[in-house]
Amino acid sequence: MRRMRYFIWTFSAAVILGGCTKEHEAPTASNPLDTGRIPPTPKIESVIVGNRRVTLTWTVDDTSAISKYNIFRSDSADADYRLVGSSSIRTYTDRGLVNGKRYFYKVASVDTSGLEGYKSEYVSAVPNIFSVTINGGMEFTNSRSVVLTFSVGLVPQDQTAEWWIKVSNDPSFEGATWEPLPVMKQWQLTPGDGEKVVYVKFQDSEGNESSTVSDRIILDTVAYIESFSFQAESSVLEPGDVVHFRLKAGETGGRATVDIGDVKVGIPLRDDGTEGDSEPGDG
Repeated sequence: MRRMRYFIWTFSAAVILGGCTKEHEAPTASNPLDTGRIPPTPKIESVIVGNRRVTLTWTVDDTSAISKYNIFRSDSADADYRLVGSSSIRTYTDRGLVNGKRYFYKVASVDTSGLEGYKSEYVSAVPNIFSVTINGGMEFTNSRSVVLTFSVGLVPQDQTAEWWIKVSNDPSFEGATWEPLPVMKQWQLTPGDGEKVVYVKFQDSEGNESSTVSDRIILDTVAYIESFSFQAESSVLEPGDVVHFRLKAGETGGRATVDIGDVKVGIPLRDDGTEGDSEPGDG
């Protein structure tokens, strides 16, 4: 039998670094998209509630590196907040809510690299239905003095009954002030016949305002004259002659007068069956 022998040689090598005594630093890396700066935290400044909606408005110290804002909502102050939307501007309206239910909100800034900052302090709001009615919903009025009635829809149990209103004939509410919510309120419309609009805002005990609500009514203080005629005993009148004037307006009530040049001004016409009026209340 032929035998074979195997020989194994072992080699060793040494690397000599001649004269190198410098210590090497650990390698570092950086994300070029990471600015190293946390986006500023928003502060929610106002909450506007309306029918099935809540509108938030906020401020931030520096908007230069912010690309958008994330809006979060929860059913309680301490529960998890779920992302419900984003906005590129500093306001957001959350729609499709349940009236009379309390919602909690927070807002966070997101910078141009996609980094989200800290969430804001929470605010709470209750969407609701608000309304104002002029003179019980009548279409016309012949007086500038009207009666306003107010309505607030569903009020949650954890919300106090303290409400305030601001009323104005101008949608800007210039000069209007907050006052406690009454059951009804006397109000003066602006002068001049035509359609009049009364604007109202509501405010709850937490300072949250409603969106503007309004009602309309037509102020009609001057009747439309369908016809006017007069009848005299003679075509040439003398002192003491009797003249019958007839004005048909098609509206009852109110006041009507007639002038005879500068001789007699403001002669009252009757609609009560007296002084020549043939039928009372026929306009």
